[in-house]
Amino acid sequence: MRDAEKTKDELIAELVALRHRVSALDAIETKHQQAEKELQTREKQFRHLLEGSVQGVFLHSETIVRFANAAMVRIFGYDSPANLIGQDYRVIVAPSERDRIEGYRQARLRGDFAPSYYECQGIRQDGSLIWFECLVSRVLWQDTPAVMSTFLDITARKQAEAALQQSHEELERRVAERTAALQRSHTALEGEIMERRRAEATLRDAGQFLQFTLDALSAHIAILDETGTILSVNAAWHRSAEENAFHGALHGVGVNYLTLCDQVTGANAQDAAAMARGIRQVMARQLHQFVLEYACHSPSEQRWFIARVTCFESPDGLRIVVAHENITERKRLEDQLRQSHKMEAIGTLAGGIAHEFNNALSAILGFAELVQYEVPEEGEAQSYTEEILQAGHRAKDLVQQILSFSRQNDMVREPVSLSRMIRELFTLLRASLPTTIDIQLHLSEADTTVLAIAPNSTKSS
Repeated sequence: MRDAEKTKDELIAELVALRHRVSALDAIETKHQQAEKELQTREKQFRHLLEGSVQGVFLHSETIVRFANAAMVRIFGYDSPANLIGQDYRVIVAPSERDRIEGYRQARLRGDFAPSYYECQGIRQDGSLIWFECLVSRVLWQDTPAVMSTFLDITARKQAEAALQQSHEELERRVAERTAALQRSHTALEGEIMERRRAEATLRDAGQFLQFTLDALSAHIAILDETGTILSVNAAWHRSAEENAFHGALHGVGVNYLTLCDQVTGANAQDAAAMARGIRQVMARQLHQFVLEYACHSPSEQRWFIARVTCFESPDGLRIVVAHENITERKRLEDQLRQSHKMEAIGTLAGGIAHEFNNALSAILGFAELVQYEVPEEGEAQSYTEEILQAGHRAKDLVQQILSFSRQNDMVREPVSLSRMIRELFTLLRASLPTTIDIQLHLSEADTTVLAIAPNSTKSS
């Protein structure tokens, strides 16, 4: 009744309002269609983006896989996404990692902290193990909470890291071995250094001992190198240099000994040349030892020396030892010995002669004593006989002294009257000289007595 009663204006107004509502609904429907179209376009683009991605993407809710892209299928070795969709998401997680990954999912559901990025070991469809890194985010899937995971295969990187780690460990092992070897070498080197220091100290002590030994010798000693240069000398060499007015600080050390010998002129030139020649022969190992005896007289005395040259090998090369020894005293003793031998020979000869002469004297004295009994006691014959006997006994005493000398008997000195001995010799001498020679004897009245070997005073030794 009320509607019938509406006026025309009211109906027109309602009709206009209805048209506006229809237009609004048409606009809403158009927008809804456009939104659905845009959503389909975006979903299509998103799917293209996911399918074209090199990263694996899959989505799961309530542990069930809802979506997987082609990269995900390729990474885990499946034939198609359908082989993954509908399965438990842990099918791609290595058994040793499943508890850890499920723990992350449970924590997210509780709102607790769980890492959104992690590395994990996965398992492919053929059972081989791979490594992947995963980025996790919470999303809605058909109005249901879900988890979207983005995967990147890092197996090659892990293998490279493992190889790098192995290489690093190998390097560390080698470094440790080299360090140990260096330490051993260092320890050995320290031992060698200590041993060398001990050897050097021993060598130094031996060198000092050798120098002390050389200095204690009376011979003048010089050590030369293989060129003939003087390396060192002993104390006797220094003293000789000072005594001979050679006042150089080193007394020839550093000077070439062969050059010195080659430059000698005058009386000693021949000996110096022989010395240089001998040294060179020892250097060339042509001689084991060279010996030269030579005279080296000074204005005040006569001197003789003997030079000996030998060689030895040292760590620094060949070394030549030149030693000069003063043998003047030995030469004097040798001369005395030769003179003694000569006198001994003379004594032996004199002894033989004296024996023969003594035999002749015995006959002379015997016959003289017989004559003395035959001639008158008074007269010249008796006087001549006494002279013969006196001279004979005197000669016998002389022969006895010669025999004692030849037998090296001890001589006893006794007081002897020179006046009496001279008178006896004067009488003997006068009898042996011609009468044409006049001899006069003048003696002092005082008798002179001396200690001498008197006649008949020798005794056997």
